[in-house]
Amino acid sequence: MSVSFLRRAFPVACLSFAIVAGLAGTGHAADVFVPGTLATTARTVQFGIDSSLLTGLGSTITGLAFRLNGGAASSLPASTLSVTDLEIRIGTAATAISAMSTTFANNISGATLVRDGAYTLTAGTLPGNGSSPNAFATLFTFSTAYTYASGTSLVIEIRHTGFGTQTVLDGVAAGTANSLYQGFQTNNFAGTTGSTVQFPAMTLLSASAIPEPSTYAAFAGAAVLGLAIVRRRRRSTAAVSSPPGSAS
Repeated sequence: MSVSFLRRAFPVACLSFAIVAGLAGTGHAADVFVPGTLATTARTVQFGIDSSLLTGLGSTITGLAFRLNGGAASSLPASTLSVTDLEIRIGTAATAISAMSTTFANNISGATLVRDGAYTLTAGTLPGNGSSPNAFATLFTFSTAYTYASGTSLVIEIRHTGFGTQTVLDGVAAGTANSLYQGFQTNNFAGTTGSTVQFPAMTLLSASAIPEPSTYAAFAGAAVLGLAIVRRRRRSTAAVSSPPGSAS
């Protein structure tokens, strides 16, 4: 029994999405936008998300998707942008979202560095056709997946050295529904404190945990062993019911 057969017979992975803050169908007529995530100059931004907004999220978070502000009629960025360093950390919220502090370190516990290093944002990555809202697009795919414990609130921290040109993302007004989500930013890469900022419409890309090949091999071994035991029992039963010398 092959590992590939087991993958087909016993699928263990599925992709799930959590659209934070229930923003999937809202275009935001107030023209609220998020300046920090893809800002011209260096930023540290931190977003807190209550567990009630993460229902159905898979156990492994693999990336983040955002969208252009509602009504944007052209895909952005207009040209490819690069930063020398973009770090993303995800951790458990160290306090209730409503109690988050302007001091970044006070808000996050057990942070995992999920991506680090230079980053290139290809021209036209974020679709814009004038819709309210526009479609989501994956901006950040993690090099290290984050293991999510169901029922916990999260904090996402993004630090970058500046994109040279600002790309406006869709979001909600600063302080809106701050018991469920909050955002903070400061205008430097190594910031330790910040001020309240708009919260972006974002999608967390996730998947259920996928067993390693060795686990599939163990499944295969167990299946083969079980089949051998069944066959042996059948032979033993046949031998008892047909003693030596009996007619065949």
